[in-house]
Amino acid sequence: MVIQKIIKSGFIKNRKYKKLLRLTFLIFVAVIIFSLSGCGTMPAFDPQQLYGTSNTLLYDHNKQIVSSLHAEENRSVIKLENIPSQLVEAFIATEDRDFFKHHGINILGIARAVYTNIKSGDLTAQGASTITQQLVRNTYLSADKKVERKIREIILAYKLETVYSKQEILEMYLNKVYFGAWAYGVQAAANTFFGKDVSQLNLAESALIAGLIQSPSNYDPFINLDKALKRQKTVLD
Repeated sequence: MVIQKIIKSGFIKNRKYKKLLRLTFLIFVAVIIFSLSGCGTMPAFDPQQLYGTSNTLLYDHNKQIVSSLHAEENRSVIKLENIPSQLVEAFIATEDRDFFKHHGINILGIARAVYTNIKSGDLTAQGASTITQQLVRNTYLSADKKVERKIREIILAYKLETVYSKQEILEMYLNKVYFGAWAYGVQAAANTFFGKDVSQLNLAESALIAGLIQSPSNYDPFINLDKALKRQKTVLD
């Protein structure tokens, strides 16, 4: 049983917290079952929203791009094959190192978050969101820390993994997330912060961009360069 494996893994040594973890998971499973029985409250699963709106490109008579227009979100959708592998690896290393092992939900990560939250007395302190969950949250849900939102996020993340491949989810995620300075997606981020196409990013630039999504305003290199470079080092490590 998953819970028994987690408890025996060694990261929880206090018997009181082991009991709390068991109880928390029983409640967690019960709430999910209850939520599944009333999925009328779930947001509509619209695949068109997963990439987000893309910029409108203006071309001259020689079919060369002369300008890019956008509304609230500055985004240029790009294929995964055109994104440097080191940039993809940086996101996986910092955001979801078990991305290719789970099915949208990292059970062990949730267990660790539950344990930490129980110790702190704040059940919403940590969420242990996978890349798939982040994509779902950015597309269909709000950023609040209510338990109901988290459960909807988990259900939709699992559904997403049954419909799309890991590569498709990565591509949608990298085109969807916000990096600060009105840049949505890695292409807009590369152009905004380094004035180049994402395919031209080197390792240092990739690490800096991957570090931004944890807190775009806090790590914005235009405003907090020292913090951005410190975060970059964390990503490289």
